[in-house]
Amino acid sequence: MGTESVMVGAIAALAAAACWAIATVLYERLGRSLPPLVLNGAKGCVAIAAIAGAMALLGQPWSVDGRAIALLGLSGFLGIAVGDTAYFLALNRLGARRVLLFELLVPILVTIAGSLLLGERLPLPVWAGIGVTVGGVGWTLAEQTEAGKIGADWGRSHPLDSWGMGWAVVAAIAQVAGALLARTALAETVVLPLHSTLVRLVAGTVPVLLWLAIARWTAQPRRRTYRKPLTSRTRWRTWGAIALAALTGTFGGIWLQQTAFKYAPVGVAQTLIATSPIFVLPVVALLGDRLSWRASIGACVATAGVAIVALSLV
Repeated sequence: MGTESVMVGAIAALAAAACWAIATVLYERLGRSLPPLVLNGAKGCVAIAAIAGAMALLGQPWSVDGRAIALLGLSGFLGIAVGDTAYFLALNRLGARRVLLFELLVPILVTIAGSLLLGERLPLPVWAGIGVTVGGVGWTLAEQTEAGKIGADWGRSHPLDSWGMGWAVVAAIAQVAGALLARTALAETVVLPLHSTLVRLVAGTVPVLLWLAIARWTAQPRRRTYRKPLTSRTRWRTWGAIALAALTGTFGGIWLQQTAFKYAPVGVAQTLIATSPIFVLPVVALLGDRLSWRASIGACVATAGVAIVALSLV
């Protein structure tokens, strides 16, 4: 694979990180009024419709064979149906800062697994850049402000929760498995990133919708546990936020992620995608939060790590 192709994958990974930074803010706030399964199913349906429209506009012929469908389908089930639902559950219990700290396990595990299982041998400077990037992101996420925690969870603290930690670990493991399966399909078969995105989303969203249907049919009357039920005044605003989050994080983010997996080694792609918390910082500033020198230094360290990875790939 040529250097130019790898750089395309790296740029796509950084763009995906930016998309997910915006979506994380929206998903955390939507999680205060919507159950995780409902949120996961809704954003999946919106994204599938957007992808179908994009395919119609681009006129791309279908290019997914049976092996690719099997790999991408399993990847979507693990990464979206299991991983995203567990992520939303952890987000509600722990807050974004702690959940994103658990997410730092993903690029490390993916890089190691990609080297051992997929034979992706990375030069030593790339490993060093990955370490610097993960360290910088971790330093930024460890920051605490006067208002509370840095992340999408501005000004609202979450106590440690064993169930939340368990869901965060499940989400991280599911993402690792999903990334490896997607990379295998994209690297070894002739499939376009947009098509792989559609297969993964369908495979990840359909089980969630079935789960919701079964839960609705078997539900017993019980006390509402969500603090902010939807009203007629906020319903359109909520669905608008779901659409924006789905188009930004699910449609754009996963499409860019699949492009990154197609052209860059999976460890490099996943590490650059993990810089999403760095892209969150400008959102923090726009929302009126003050950033300390520690958060700024962490962002600079992560940026230096990205530069090391990029220069090592040239």
